[in-house]
Amino acid sequence: MPERLYVRDYMVVGVAQVRMTDTVRDAVREMARAGVHGLAVVGLDGELVGVLEEEHIMDLVVERRGDWADILETPVEKVMNPEPAIV
Repeated sequence: MPERLYVRDYMVVGVAQVRMTDTVRDAVREMARAGVHGLAVVGLDGELVGVLEEEHIMDLVVERRGDWADILETPVEKVMNPEPAIV
């Protein structure tokens, strides 16, 4: 009989996150603090509303041509992926 697999053995608890109203500056700080390349984005009620990855921020840098003041003050909700794949 195969060994049983349990979700608790593979799930991640305490995922790094930001609020959708936080700025890209806040998100970059949280990524650096947590040592991650992406964050869960939560709404005002704490529900998952999207994900923000370094790739999304880099796309914004290219789009805004390196205007860092503007980029860093952009709300996360304008940059995040609102339809992440969830397993």
